[in-house]
Amino acid sequence: MTGRFLLAVLLTASPLTAFADTTIRAHESSTRDGKAWGESYAEYHSSRGLRIDITVDGETSPSMSILFLRQPDRVYFLHGGSVDVLDREKLRAQEDGAPAAGPTPRIVTLKTHRTVQGFACSDFELQREGLPTRYLCLAPAKSLRLSPELVADMRDLQGMMSRSLAVIERSHGLTPNAFNIFALAEGYPVRAWETSDGTITWESQILSVQDGALSPDLFQVPEPLK
Repeated sequence: MTGRFLLAVLLTASPLTAFADTTIRAHESSTRDGKAWGESYAEYHSSRGLRIDITVDGETSPSMSILFLRQPDRVYFLHGGSVDVLDREKLRAQEDGAPAAGPTPRIVTLKTHRTVQGFACSDFELQREGLPTRYLCLAPAKSLRLSPELVADMRDLQGMMSRSLAVIERSHGLTPNAFNIFALAEGYPVRAWETSDGTITWESQILSVQDGALSPDLFQVPEPLK
């Protein structure tokens, strides 16, 4: 879960556009220790909140689920029989008053365009100090049929996770390099990738976006934590 979810535009939909439950399916892949590795993401969003189920390639059930709920903003990490909770107060206490941001990446427009899984997007470079250049293909959220509420929830979830990761990196004497890709004003990430000698070494992309009613059970807080 290194890229996409350490991986939003604020473009608003038409006032006549109804808020719909949405399911985004995405996939991330790379090479680890010389072996192919990948994870699939099922991202569920409704007025109740945002849930992400993460399934390692080759497995039949999620290894972890992430639940983001508002009022107050909280992130629940569900894995096995355990649950970890991150809220803004806890995050501020961890940061101890110090900003958790690392060096600000530079985003460069490449003026090229492509279609990924049927979605038209535009290419950018994300240049990060001391890290490989990451290439992005971004699209207006409205063109992906994503509501402003989904975009805001994804942005804020990733923002809290990036800040939490920065705290961990600082505790190990490292310079934080987590970056909230969903906060980019240039568009919503359809595809992201890195290369080495012309070969893709890491890649994340949206596979599909579907509207359809979702079960309220997806957004239930685990019983002991209600």
